[in-house]
Amino acid sequence: MDCQKIDFSSKKSKMRINKLASTFNRKDILRILAFALYLLGAKRQSIADFLGIPDDSIKTIIRVTTRDGIQALFDRRKSKAPVKIVSVKDKEQSEKKSIHFENDKYLYISVNKNNSKLKIPIENKVQVRTVLLSCLNSGLLKTHETAKILEISVSHCRKIAQNLNQHDVTGSLIDKRKGQQHDFRFGPNQKSELIRQFTARAITGHSVSSEKITELINEQTQSELSSRTIRWHIEKLGLAGIKISISDLVNSLKKKS
Repeated sequence: MDCQKIDFSSKKSKMRINKLASTFNRKDILRILAFALYLLGAKRQSIADFLGIPDDSIKTIIRVTTRDGIQALFDRRKSKAPVKIVSVKDKEQSEKKSIHFENDKYLYISVNKNNSKLKIPIENKVQVRTVLLSCLNSGLLKTHETAKILEISVSHCRKIAQNLNQHDVTGSLIDKRKGQQHDFRFGPNQKSELIRQFTARAITGHSVSSEKITELINEQTQSELSSRTIRWHIEKLGLAGIKISISDLVNSLKKKS
């Protein structure tokens, strides 16, 4: 499909994306754009640079959407309404138990015919995983159902469920990557350089891939940070979502000055 003859308007793009922001969260919009560009023939690295999304994330979007369908483009943890509902039949009461995300904040698990619900904050990621994997290990959920809710592969889901049985929560679900949980070796100088490099390159249309940004930060601050760490901080600081709109904002401010 050749898109070269289509006229694009950055102004209309910004207006339409802002309009959709009341219905979709920004990450969902970026996922939709990423998959659409992939279908239109754009190279994966070009998509990553254009949208300010790590190349690994583009790979995941393509793989998961191809496997699970269009619903994979939407972040089930942030949806404004229940998106994923998994029902499991209760053999004794012929009732159905449901597990779903709701109201941007909680995971609800209905546990009996009186509609009693277990309520877990979705920000408590270890708690959510522990409960769902415990349901899996108890036979209340199937592996593919649990994997879809947790947005992980079936094989990985099966592995961590087994680890939970064998090693408890601390030995299986607690993230041991301390460099990502804390700002290890990533102080104010590195943060300011990340923002400076990302913003300048986004405005001027240069690549904002984590590999390139990492190279520049390490050079300017004499650090030895990995691109994985930089990707994590790009997401943490919310920089990934401004790649599309920042140029328009700068141009708008120039016109007003």
